[in-house]
Amino acid sequence: MKKQKVFFIGLSVLISVSIFLSARNAYCEDPENFAPTIMSVFLNTNSFTNSDSYESGTIDNLVAGGTLDLFINGMIQDLNGSGDVVSISAVFYRSGAPVGVDCTADNNFCYRITSCSTQTTANPYQLDYSCPLSVWYYADATVAGSRYESEDWRVFVKAEDSLTYSFNNFFTKEMSKLLALNIPNDIYFGSRSLGSVTTGENNTLVVISQNGNVLADVEVSANGPLICSENGEIPLENQAWAISDMGFVNSTILTTQAADTNLGVLYQDDDSLVSSKNLYWNISIPASSLRGTCSGVTTITAIEH
Repeated sequence: MKKQKVFFIGLSVLISVSIFLSARNAYCEDPENFAPTIMSVFLNTNSFTNSDSYESGTIDNLVAGGTLDLFINGMIQDLNGSGDVVSISAVFYRSGAPVGVDCTADNNFCYRITSCSTQTTANPYQLDYSCPLSVWYYADATVAGSRYESEDWRVFVKAEDSLTYSFNNFFTKEMSKLLALNIPNDIYFGSRSLGSVTTGENNTLVVISQNGNVLADVEVSANGPLICSENGEIPLENQAWAISDMGFVNSTILTTQAADTNLGVLYQDDDSLVSSKNLYWNISIPASSLRGTCSGVTTITAIEH
């Protein structure tokens, strides 16, 4: 009986040690996870180009009435291997945007990019990325003399692996002003009777819309009378303009000197609604000596308000 008791105790100790070693070995085999590191960020007109297209610090080539296609490019490093990175995203935003980097997507001040492309490199721990960015013509300007001159534009890049993430605000840029309006090519009065004078009911409406990011006016002038194809002309003083819906009698006579209309085409602050203003044109047709189609040159020029 005494020998059996000694043998039982020794077996118990042996089992205890075996369990301890097994747990220790399992812990050692679990690899350490490293957060991905964003090594660089560039703004370029081409994808996967790790250089800056705007070394001056100002984005100065917005496209009137359209979008400027850019790419946020750079390199990410993950010490668990580049394949450990599962997603990359970016935010391009005005520094004063509501709630900053957490802003809601808006073409005036906040561009959110949820999917970026990647390319492997010769280094197994590094990965190139490229995030497409289309900046609209009415993106808020931040240069001197602009609407938000005390602010700037920033980029926030976030890289994630299966367990953690890292992020960084890398560069700041200024957004240039873009003075641009969509102005129709023609002012068409249609068929008019001799001696007729336009009123608020039958004048000609020209819609002038925002194609840039500054508060804008237009100047108007003409180079002379309207010359009729078969006979006669309509004097310059018989043409007039107004910024509200009124007839010839109450409108401003057109001259050869450029006149500021103070039209005031507002900033576009709504992604779904283009900002525009109406410019009304009136004419007084002479009572005789006219025949044919009468035409001339009227100049409408965009100016900053």
